[in-house]
Amino acid sequence: MYFNYILLVPPTHVTLSGQTSVIADGRSVKLNCTAGTSKPVSTILWQRNGTNITNNVPTSTIFDEYNGHVTSQTLTFVPTRDMDYTKYICCAYNVAWGRCVYSNERQLNLTCRLPAVL
Repeated sequence: MYFNYILLVPPTHVTLSGQTSVIADGRSVKLNCTAGTSKPVSTILWQRNGTNITNNVPTSTIFDEYNGHVTSQTLTFVPTRDMDYTKYICCAYNVAWGRCVYSNERQLNLTCRLPAVL
């Protein structure tokens, strides 16, 4: 008699990185969320000031040395003045854990350029 075992592993950790001290001059800001080893693949979810936001960018998944999945996704946006001090967080979800594993929080700090006075 043989048994097949399927090992389920929740995301080991979630990290949010990217530049958050930026000049609001029309250029894009990119935040990257990476979920450590999990099995099955994790789904990345995003929040801005505690509210869920949609990111239609596909996730990127690679296999790690233990045959787990490392998943990442980039959130890209153009900041506006009203986004100063906005807080971002991401989480990774998979069925092995049944709940989100949250990243560190990142706060956007904007410097607004004023037009030159002639």
